[in-house]
Amino acid sequence: MNQMKRIYKYSGEENTRRISEYLKAYIKLSLSDEQALQFPAENNSKILWDKIKSTFTGQTEDRKIDAGNELKNLQINSNELANDYIARERCIATKCHSLGLDVSPREIVYYTLRGLKGKFVKVRDILKTQRDKSIDEVLEILREEETSFNSPSSTRAEGTISLVHSFFES
Repeated sequence: MNQMKRIYKYSGEENTRRISEYLKAYIKLSLSDEQALQFPAENNSKILWDKIKSTFTGQTEDRKIDAGNELKNLQINSNELANDYIARERCIATKCHSLGLDVSPREIVYYTLRGLKGKFVKVRDILKTQRDKSIDEVLEILREEETSFNSPSSTRAEGTISLVHSFFES
């Protein structure tokens, strides 16, 4: 603040130049080293700001599109645990929200279910008819199904049957 007070004692043109220098320094300090090196020769703070804005605004839009596509194309990997799959989905959903992409909880459940394959196909087919489930409920159901896969084969069918019954009770 003291430096800003000192600026005002100079003439109009000198004052403008010094303010521009301070603003330019402030802007560059807010950038990473790699980003600041993209604009080394720019002396005018307004032009610098406009260049930075135009450079990174396009990248934000691209990241928003990429995040939306990542959510829409989400698929469970083979041998991926339900917890890990849902954690990955939540990370992508958070990225979408932080970039300003509005994704409803229903859409999140839709894309999450659509990405289930392999051992979760039967559960996916059942859950497709129950769109009102929250992502937490879906995770719990997937965990139950995973547990039934890990149990002895004689109880596997019983686990799936009880899972189906629990769907229709809720």
